[in-house]
Amino acid sequence: IAQLREANPDVLLVSTGNLASSSPEGDYIKAAKAIGMPALLYVLSWDHLETKVSIQVTPDLLLVWNGAQAEEAEKYHRIPRSMIRIVGSTFFDQWFDAHAPTPREEFCARYGLDPKKPILTYISSAGTYGDEIEYLKKVYKAVGGLDIQLVVRPYPSEKRRGVHKRRNAFYKSAESSRVTFIPRKGSRPSSEEAAQLFYDTIYHSFAYLGICSSGMIDSMLIGRPGITLLDDYYNSIQSY
Repeated sequence: IAQLREANPDVLLVSTGNLASSSPEGDYIKAAKAIGMPALLYVLSWDHLETKVSIQVTPDLLLVWNGAQAEEAEKYHRIPRSMIRIVGSTFFDQWFDAHAPTPREEFCARYGLDPKKPILTYISSAGTYGDEIEYLKKVYKAVGGLDIQLVVRPYPSEKRRGVHKRRNAFYKSAESSRVTFIPRKGSRPSSEEAAQLFYDTIYHSFAYLGICSSGMIDSMLIGRPGITLLDDYYNSIQSY
């Protein structure tokens, strides 16, 4: 409360980055309500309302991407429809701005790639449905006989430590010796430098590949076609 009173904003805006009981976001909404400050909650990612958060403190307004999220907010979080506003996804707005790609020769030289050969980028998922190792083995096999350079973009979070420990061991194994990891350790395209690297990686790829990740939406907006290998194991998430 003291922080909000000192900052004295007209409105408090928080996101559904992490609304676990240990997260401060819910406390800020409570504090704003206690002093009569309007509190808005913005849904950060496409699957947060169904798989990742529990809205324990109802904001004055919930800002969602689309009608599907509005329905999820009503169904799973009991937010009245009158308190929901559809505003689109500002999370992806940066890709509508003009980006100048790093020259292909320079980009490839930096990561040991051949600028004359096609690049396919695999975008890792969060690990909610496993470590993806068997799936990646299928990808390796599918492109193994082709003159294609495979780039893997590791997922930026390591909250599921066991999953990411197994992934990292696989990334360092002999099976992954012909794969290029960009960046070596996952990062979100949330800074100017990180966004440029993501843009360059996808821009210089002829396509991107993945199971199901918001990074695939980023890549689509950059203008490259997407590929996925349908797998019964991931049916529940791929058919979402």
